[in-house]
Amino acid sequence: MSAQADPLHEANSNFTLGSGNLTEISGADKGRVTIHNGTCADYYLRLVVVAAPLGQLDAATPDASTDAPTD
Repeated sequence: MSAQADPLHEANSNFTLGSGNLTEISGADKGRVTIHNGTCADYYLRLVVVAAPLGQLDAATPDASTDAPTD
């Protein structure tokens, strides 16, 4: 999260990991994620998603759609 559009290249700027009401994450599913700013303030969001290519997931990779871990 940052108040500047490009904090990596603007002078005297900074950024931080989003937390609290700034980054309310919901609806994470295959192919999408929903992030909501629950505050009244305007911020920029940089989102980086790292995932395996479709069809190449390892069988040992946990499925994010389940709530409970399995043995």
